[in-house]
Amino acid sequence: MQVQDEVLDLMFDLTYTITNYVRNNRHCKDGPRLKDVMLFKTIYRAENHQITMSELASILGVSPAAVSQMVAGFEKKGLLQRVHSNTDRRTVYIQIVPEAIDMFQKRMDTHVENVYHYLDYLGKSDCAHLRDILIKTNKYMEENK
Repeated sequence: MQVQDEVLDLMFDLTYTITNYVRNNRHCKDGPRLKDVMLFKTIYRAENHQITMSELASILGVSPAAVSQMVAGFEKKGLLQRVHSNTDRRTVYIQIVPEAIDMFQKRMDTHVENVYHYLDYLGKSDCAHLRDILIKTNKYMEENK
């Protein structure tokens, strides 16, 4: 078996393993879906934890209608809110409510702690190699959209 074939098999195996790991190690089995996490992470990282619908759709690579549907669900749960711009009333921002910011930060802290635990397990040398591979992989993905 060539190295490329072995890497391909390992990538498929890793995808399956990661999926099961995430599924089995969530604090809550009915926890957030990946797209929900990406939505919150994107809003959380935006200035003042708010972003327009069109910016959000563009970053997530989904339609504005899909973003609107996702946001509406979180609005009903009291986690997101729509806020009009002070300078242009036509501009509406999606904003994380303060209570949700605290909840999201706690979950992110737990996630970061788990990732650091994994990186410690790898050791400095393997961690540096992983960093280089991830940088190269991201560059390839960006160049070949």
